[in-house]
Amino acid sequence: MIMEIQNLLNQLGIELDKQQQQNQNQINYLCNENQKLKNNLLTFKQNLIDLVGIINRIANEIDDF
Repeated sequence: MIMEIQNLLNQLGIELDKQQQQNQNQINYLCNENQKLKNNLLTFKQNLIDLVGIINRIANEIDDF
């Protein structure tokens, strides 16, 4: 009886280790995807800043007429 319980506990431990590894893999994946999104947002932000600069230059040229 004790051996059966020990075997069940060992199996449970193995399954918990597998689940923990899967969870860690998912966390790593999500962290990587999150970093990609942050990088994209920084690029979009810089593009908007550049676009505003262009629009301001055009507006100033129009004012000069």
